[in-house]
Amino acid sequence: EAGGVGSDWTAVLADVAARTGPGAGGLTFIPHMTGPRSEWHGPRASGAFVGLRAWHTKFDMVRAVLEGCAYSIRECVERRMPWGVDEFRAVGSGARHDAWLQIKADVLRRPVVRMAIQEGALAGAVLLAGMASGVFGGAREGVEAVVRAGRRFEPAEASDAYEAGYRAFCEAERELGR
Repeated sequence: EAGGVGSDWTAVLADVAARTGPGAGGLTFIPHMTGPRSEWHGPRASGAFVGLRAWHTKFDMVRAVLEGCAYSIRECVERRMPWGVDEFRAVGSGARHDAWLQIKADVLRRPVVRMAIQEGALAGAVLLAGMASGVFGGAREGVEAVVRAGRRFEPAEASDAYEAGYRAFCEAERELGR
């Protein structure tokens, strides 16, 4: 069991990934817990578990949350970046979790790279301070000095299993937003 706020959920998420498969047993999570996030979401968009049945486990529910967040990223990329993205870079607390980064790579069908410096705000502050103090001659020089890729997560064969889940996500999101 995971602890409270500030706990490291890495082992919990790894356990969830080991106990459940792609698609979370047909359970879909819509992550709009604070309402619509974009103009294409209807005015009544809200967060929800869709397809929840008595036999679903807490592991299915956690996996559905992880997948729902990844589906939401994919939807945004497909709508806002029709030219595509070659790879995604991950920073922050979510970047600590191998299982979630692998789910994202599989859903997005693109590599996800954990950055060596996982605290994005800190890296940005270092870059700005370095430019302001003259340590770096410009942003490009600062980025070359500070930004380093860490582990790379490649889409696995499991990515095919997420296509039906993504279609179900888009349909449920559309229906819930009306």
